[in-house]
Amino acid sequence: MADERSAADVDERLAQAERRVREIEALYHISQVLATGATQREKLAAVLDVLDHDLRMRRGTVALVSPDGRELLMEVAHNLSDGQLRAVRYDVGEGIVGQVVQTAKPAIVPKISQEPVFLDRLHQRRKLTREEISFVCVPVAVGPDVIGALSADRLFDESASLDEDVRVLSIVATMIATDVQSRREQEAERRALEAENIRLRSELEERFRPENIVGNSGAMRAVYRAIHQGASRGRARSWWRTRCTTPARGLRGRSSGSTAPP
Repeated sequence: MADERSAADVDERLAQAERRVREIEALYHISQVLATGATQREKLAAVLDVLDHDLRMRRGTVALVSPDGRELLMEVAHNLSDGQLRAVRYDVGEGIVGQVVQTAKPAIVPKISQEPVFLDRLHQRRKLTREEISFVCVPVAVGPDVIGALSADRLFDESASLDEDVRVLSIVATMIATDVQSRREQEAERRALEAENIRLRSELEERFRPENIVGNSGAMRAVYRAIHQGASRGRARSWWRTRCTTPARGLRGRSSGSTAPP
């Protein structure tokens, strides 16, 4: 009996070690995904692929809080189309996912068939399989602000530790939150720069409109006065030069040796 227990303990430790190795590898792959220049949705879809392939966490889903903070919008879900995503929304506080966002606390549903609060609107698992499914959901938060939720399924297994799934998904959710927040800050900065550019352009257009330059600018009026005064003085000098160099009308046509009477 002692040898059997010892062997069982060794097997359990080996299984835990193998799981930790898979988790570390999965987290490394996810960090690589999030470091790429892909779009947010492409990155999140790739993250869910890693959870599915490396950790056997099925039907992964990322839901983000709407700009007004009232709804949860399905941002991406494993193997679902955009049309299926747009067709489903949750109010904050509605269903398991809505409660996770509202309370900022993870949720574990060992058997979804026994949980009346589990709405199953998106994946409709009961139509896909008769196998019992476990569900894990964690908040995606930036500091105290919950911006969404990350969830995944696992086939029900009495021996499985769903708390371990919560731990791993919480790490992934933190990585996702950092990426989402960075993108939102970049977008906010871009919009602010665009707004500033539009404001400056409008200000310059108003300042340098012809009627403002000619009619309302004191500096330009002074320039025009100086130009006018300079032109007037130039005309006067030209007139005097003409008077001084042109012979008197009565002397035209006479030579210096003429003896004709006056």
